[in-house]
Amino acid sequence: MSTDTRALLVMHRIRKEYGTGRRTVVAVREATLSLERGVRMVLLGPSGSGKTTLLTMAAGFTMPTDGHLLLFDRNLTHYRNSDLQRTRARRIGFIFQTFRLLEPLSVLDNLVLAAEFGGCGQSEARARAHDILGRLGVEHLSRAVPAELSQGEKQRVAAARALINQPDLLIADEPTASLESNQAKSLADCLSGYVQSTNAALLVATHDLRMLAIADRVLSIEDGVLSASSSSLEQPWRSTTCLPGGTRRAAL
Repeated sequence: MSTDTRALLVMHRIRKEYGTGRRTVVAVREATLSLERGVRMVLLGPSGSGKTTLLTMAAGFTMPTDGHLLLFDRNLTHYRNSDLQRTRARRIGFIFQTFRLLEPLSVLDNLVLAAEFGGCGQSEARARAHDILGRLGVEHLSRAVPAELSQGEKQRVAAARALINQPDLLIADEPTASLESNQAKSLADCLSGYVQSTNAALLVATHDLRMLAIADRVLSIEDGVLSASSSSLEQPWRSTTCLPGGTRRAAL
């Protein structure tokens, strides 16, 4: 477990625009935040508020129109495409709202492929995949293809894939949207426990107030404007460890 307390993600006056001229749409307006190791940050906001845009910039999928973004202490604009792809594969776990599972592959092979991209050999990748699928209660679906899964099952498989490479930065876009209450609590516990046991960082975008139970820090976003939130819960869910493969890989 890393004891480094430096910020893994820093955004300073980040702005994201789409279109040009009169058709310009501002998705994020001068957003500033810092996310350090060990911190679980929850970003609250309604649909269309800019949550997903902010997350995709945090992972380097989308470049800001203006402002400065540091990812692992390096300006996002200084990454070459190959460096950024390698960094995402090995150090960032992203849970997509739309799952983005590879349809021709089985659940197990979706995870194994992600682990191999992250530098794992096939034997270790398969062991990690079975372990994390079991922790999320979907190991019995390892041979199924995504088309055979329910929305909630796809959500948990997508979370397992995000955790497979034991990332330093875990980013989740509406991770409980398709889950029943008990499943949502279990996944929230898993994400929170992973951060606590590895000193990683978690950034969650949601409109699910249940996720506030695991938050160390809460921000709100509306019409692209980021601000501190006073939302909180007095009794957080108890977190349990969710660590694939037993021992965490050292930070790169």
